[in-house]
Amino acid sequence: MFSLHHLFITTYLADRFDEVIVVPCYKHPFNKELIEFSHRHKMCHLALSSLFSIFSVTVSGVERDLGGKSITARTVEYFKNFSPTADLSFAVGKDAFADFDKWEGREKLLSLAEPFIVDKDSLFPNIHSTYIRELLKEGRDDIAMKYLPREVYKYINENKLYR
Repeated sequence: MFSLHHLFITTYLADRFDEVIVVPCYKHPFNKELIEFSHRHKMCHLALSSLFSIFSVTVSGVERDLGGKSITARTVEYFKNFSPTADLSFAVGKDAFADFDKWEGREKLLSLAEPFIVDKDSLFPNIHSTYIRELLKEGRDDIAMKYLPREVYKYINENKLYR
């Protein structure tokens, strides 16, 4: 799901970096259950469409193309091979970075790119994707829609996602 806090974070990153590539996870490395990749990829496009003409922001399907579990080191290596002289960073939530010692290829990742850690809790306390998904599952759309870009909320309803 691509919520308003993801949109704000992407805007924050786009204002600080020359280019931002949003890469939806294809298959979660820790087997977290995800809805179909095509839906998540589409929601990223819908949510970010207002940024495409302002910043250098793109949505990539590279993890789908690489196949298998989404391993950040492999994804960053793909981009580094594509642009060997680029100074790369990868944005990661503070909560996800807390499990960095469990990430496959973490040493290689750190040799390819610098982490840019985003503390979502300090920026958006009490607003998490899990919470929004729970609201949608419970039919509490009146609250959930406050945290989602309009087009993403519309897409979720049209495709009966998170119900």
